[in-house]
Amino acid sequence: MFNSLNTVAALIDTDPKAAEAAVLDLASIFRAALHAGDTASLEDELALTRRYLALERWRLGPRLVVEWVLPEAPLPAIVLPILTIQPLVENSVRYAVERSSEPCTIRIECLVGEQAVSLLIDNPVIMDDQPPARDGNGISLQNIRDRLALMFADRASLRTGVIDAHFRVKLVLPRSQTNKRKG
Repeated sequence: MFNSLNTVAALIDTDPKAAEAAVLDLASIFRAALHAGDTASLEDELALTRRYLALERWRLGPRLVVEWVLPEAPLPAIVLPILTIQPLVENSVRYAVERSSEPCTIRIECLVGEQAVSLLIDNPVIMDDQPPARDGNGISLQNIRDRLALMFADRASLRTGVIDAHFRVKLVLPRSQTNKRKG
């Protein structure tokens, strides 16, 4: 978030309209983070992720390329833990785009099946001698897994891995949400 605030500060003098748009995107992200509930719709999570990526595009410029592959039909009405998707995409920005001097594509694909919706996030693995700007310890991934387990037990999953020099995240959410946690 500090990077976003610095981006807004830099835009104020050079492009006030862009600074205003960036502030509105940042406000949406803060609003979601401070949201009183602990769930959000899939549509809202994807919209929040788009706003986050718009902010990062101001900061990273042409290095950040995003490819969205979403179904033409409306997405099913799925509820999931709030701030599930944005941190996954933030990891792609952090470990791929920020480390690359060239344009770097993050692909976000949503597949709708009869029983589940799968969200795939893919980015190239960037090999360099520099550590990431911030050290990671997997806390955000484990936090998401824990929250999915609380909400869906074993009916949802989050898997990560490297395939063909690409880091891939697969989030699977059940379409039927009748067996949510009790309480």
